[in-house]
Amino acid sequence: MRPVSEFVWPTWSEWLAALDATTRSRAESLRDTFARLGADEPEEWARSQVQENIAQLGRFVFLRAVWREIERWRDPDAVAGLAEGASDEAIELAAQAAARAALDVASGIVQLIDNEEDIESTEPLPGWLLIECEADGKPSGRVLGGLHESVLQTDPRRIEAEDILGS
Repeated sequence: MRPVSEFVWPTWSEWLAALDATTRSRAESLRDTFARLGADEPEEWARSQVQENIAQLGRFVFLRAVWREIERWRDPDAVAGLAEGASDEAIELAAQAAARAALDVASGIVQLIDNEEDIESTEPLPGWLLIECEADGKPSGRVLGGLHESVLQTDPRRIEAEDILGS
């Protein structure tokens, strides 16, 4: 017998079966959207959005846009022009270093967004929020928070930046 304090997350099928038809349809549609966009574990992203009302699709889409900027530097061809005459190995290392710098900057900006304020300021200054918008541009009212938690998880190559970080 399992201890009472141990929570067991229901399977996707079990969870879906417990939902009303409208919510089930929304969850399945979200799962399909996450899958089309290339998310690892699309069911978990969808379940979190439906069950916890977290703007997971907005978070995912934003972080993938961030990754498009990182990806530009992941490609050795992006730095080849800057390292004219260098060996292929040197160009590969330069691309890895450029991608690492891009990832570091992107991660820093994402952390800054998540902090919602300039934590180094001693003055009372305005902060900020990144708000999800619907497809028609109207704000949904949901904040895209905790972005730093999913930066590596949204790597479009599904390797959590192992090639950049040298893992």
